[in-house]
Amino acid sequence: MRRIKQVLVLIGIFFFMTQSTPCFTSPIAIVVNKNNPVEEFSIRELTTIFKKEKLFWTDNSKIYIVMREAGSNEKNIILRSLYKMSDEQLKQYWIQQIFREKMTAFPKVFHSDDSIKSFVSRVPNAIGFISADNVDSSVKVLKIDGKLPGDKDYAIANE
Repeated sequence: MRRIKQVLVLIGIFFFMTQSTPCFTSPIAIVVNKNNPVEEFSIRELTTIFKKEKLFWTDNSKIYIVMREAGSNEKNIILRSLYKMSDEQLKQYWIQQIFREKMTAFPKVFHSDDSIKSFVSRVPNAIGFISADNVDSSVKVLKIDGKLPGDKDYAIANE
């Protein structure tokens, strides 16, 4: 009986530790093609882009948004930071936008940061988001409110 109590206590401690241990992940980097002249957005401007309320770059080329798949840590952070909604609410939002003819299709979804970097590096008008740990020279990272990922008070961090 004593052995069973010890095992149950250990299981309880393990469960508590795994549930209460915070998950520290890299902040999210907003990336564009290296030839894109944009260097910075405010968090408000970025939100209007990702909600497809702003549709064109300053040169009048259409903004092409790419995203990570539902359930990814990167997408969850973007949902909290920019959209302020759940993934299901975002799907409903996209459907409404399509119904109102404000957009013709859902944004393209990728299953890895490498896929997003590859796409953004080839498509001049693309914008996407990846984990800041995966940034390399193939894409340009935009400042958000004057800050880069990793800076104090960066707007798109896992909190």
